Amino acid sequence: MVPGANKVWEMAEPLLRELSLGQREMVGKLLDGLRQQRPLALIFLMFANIETLAGVRKHKQFSHLLGQIQEALERIGASFFPSGSSFLVKNLWNGSFLFFLSFDQSLRREELHKLSAAFALLVEEKTGLTFLRLGGQKPEVQVGAAFLHDKAGQIEEIIRLALLEASVFNLKEAQEAREALLEEFEALLGQEKLAVDYEPIVSLTTGQPVGWEARLRARGPTYLMSQELLLALARETGHLRWLEGLYYRLVLEEKPGAEKGQKLFLLAPVGEEKDESFLWREVTRWWEGKGMRAANLVLILEEPRCLGQLPVLRQALEQYKAQGFSLALRSWGMNPFSLLSDFSFQFLKLEPSLTAQLHLHPRKRALLEAIVAFAQKLKCSLIAEGITDEKELLTLVNLRVEAAQGPLLRRLGESAEGVEHKIVALAGKSGPFPGSTRGFLAVGRIAESTVLVGRNTLVREVKKIFEDDESLDGVVVVEEGRPVGLVMRYNLDRYLGLQYGVPLYFERPISVLMDTSFLAVEEDTPIEVVSQLAMSRERLRLYDWIVVTRNRLFRGVVSVQALLDAFTRIQLEMARGANPLTGLPGRVGIERELLRRAEVGEECAVVFLDLDHFKSYNDKYGFEKGDRVILLVANLLRATLKRVGDPEGFIGHIGGDDFIVITRPEMAEEFCKQLVARFDRLIKRFYSPEDRLAGGIRSFDRSGRETFFPFVTVSLVIVDQVGSAYGYDIKKIAEKAAELKKQAKLFPHSVYLRDKG
Repeated sequence: MVPGANKVWEMAEPLLRELSLGQREMVGKLLDGLRQQRPLALIFLMFANIETLAGVRKHKQFSHLLGQIQEALERIGASFFPSGSSFLVKNLWNGSFLFFLSFDQSLRREELHKLSAAFALLVEEKTGLTFLRLGGQKPEVQVGAAFLHDKAGQIEEIIRLALLEASVFNLKEAQEAREALLEEFEALLGQEKLAVDYEPIVSLTTGQPVGWEARLRARGPTYLMSQELLLALARETGHLRWLEGLYYRLVLEEKPGAEKGQKLFLLAPVGEEKDESFLWREVTRWWEGKGMRAANLVLILEEPRCLGQLPVLRQALEQYKAQGFSLALRSWGMNPFSLLSDFSFQFLKLEPSLTAQLHLHPRKRALLEAIVAFAQKLKCSLIAEGITDEKELLTLVNLRVEAAQGPLLRRLGESAEGVEHKIVALAGKSGPFPGSTRGFLAVGRIAESTVLVGRNTLVREVKKIFEDDESLDGVVVVEEGRPVGLVMRYNLDRYLGLQYGVPLYFERPISVLMDTSFLAVEEDTPIEVVSQLAMSRERLRLYDWIVVTRNRLFRGVVSVQALLDAFTRIQLEMARGANPLTGLPGRVGIERELLRRAEVGEECAVVFLDLDHFKSYNDKYGFEKGDRVILLVANLLRATLKRVGDPEGFIGHIGGDDFIVITRPEMAEEFCKQLVARFDRLIKRFYSPEDRLAGGIRSFDRSGRETFFPFVTVSLVIVDQVGSAYGYDIKKIAEKAAELKKQAKLFPHSVYLRDKG
């Protein structure tokens, strides 16, 4: 039974004092919700048998465990509670938690009780392995729920009344709510009100989907929507086998639109001897009928579910392997070596608690770095699940995790910006500098032209092209300027060298033999990123060309040899601490300079510079002329610093069109003033006479719309007192610069802004 009202109130008093004194924002949201007559509820949840972990309580591990449980509750709540709802979870006391929930739809009292019973069931399921490992038994979760009513006026009294109601929600009522939930689930199965959604699994290098996971959901009440809850209810009621069969039938009916080369992730039936009721053989036949290989079908095993079934599991996995399927291990990281020590997996799906608020936890980042290295040794691809925050996503990109899925990726996919653009932008970010890039060169700089043919060009005509130019390794097939296929010389010779190859293909269009799964990247993709993509291709395609596009139109091709040569040059320059284009010091040199000034206690000002409308200039005039603009900036920085008389001034090139200058505070403003004037005068020389007369160029924005762009301008921001105000901390300095840059971007002309610290 939930503790009595007095005990609950005693535990809640510190929380209410905290709400009154320190969390005005949350109090405001609660009161605003009440005034708007939005349903607001309180759920009191307690792990009744947490005292069994007494052995852990004697150590510091117990507070860490409670933190883990709260983190898990936040994750479970984020995926469980209805869309449009918001919640906050607070740890009242050891093993007791309080949830505040705000809904955007009406909810009856009995529905709230069923919602809380469903949540408690899912919490038991998700935290079961932790309790088994530490205490040798499953968690016993007790729950109470009540609405908050705007009767007393003061937030403390409103919460107190709700707590009183929740605390008298006794064991009998909780059991009745649970039984009603189970009955509703069985009715749902009887009417087969279930569906399958396909969640994209997105590459954290390209932003492209590498596969799709078929996830089960209910068409009924919102609290029965999640796949995790449906599986938990099926196990509770003994309907797991039947639910799996329905899941596979729905996969067959839905027919996901995955493209060739992408993977379909499905739940693997484990625990009982398989038969045709699971229909997974029919699923594979349908998948292969679309031209996919068995390896593109990935069967997902839930690690906690499999732990007690190793003998049956071994037999099942051997059969899956013999048939050529790939395997993924979900919830990995909760008990990391239990299955990996005995079985081989191609994918590891990280337990969401490992990535929750990853950017805020150095220990988690260090652990994930080790996991990335460990996965590379095992030749496994890591997939992070349940990603909800952009800062988590950026951290995963920087740690070289291969792929991710979750609510954030779904939202990005539906946004106007698109997930692909967002991921590539994140892949370019590194370190504390605003706008910095991981590398210094985009792949478009090394792209070369090649022979283009149409999809209806005959195979014999393409063969003649190769015969006439022995140095040519491939041709690109285009349609209305867009690359649609790649034909490498060796691949064409392989087809024509087959028995009857010439009579079979010679007079047919090249579209029957072209490779439609070639690697294509936008021209502004960093060379380092393209190198990773190219070398992760399957062995037979490892040395195929990379096709480079500009707004998805053909721009050129890059050979693997040229790519690796450029990448090696970049690595050498980075090791030297210099930018390969300008020769100016990079991030390492910048940090060393600040450290040197900190050691002698020298006060200084830091100037951050970047260009506006530079991408549109590159799109119109190309990277070669874009490089000349970058060199103009570098030369202007040197000359202007010399002109204002600061021989000790430092110039660094963060990357791309981002620069940094460290100078004496009294010279910073004059430096910026002179640089703006000289840049605005000289930049016009880099435009054609027609564009100079027009005052700018017409080019395409990121959404592909043709737009007028004025001349390239320069934005400078001065951060003062970097020693006394920011302690020479480059991260803090860069954060202040980012704030100022947002203001600078509001001006339509070149500008400099100064922060007084």
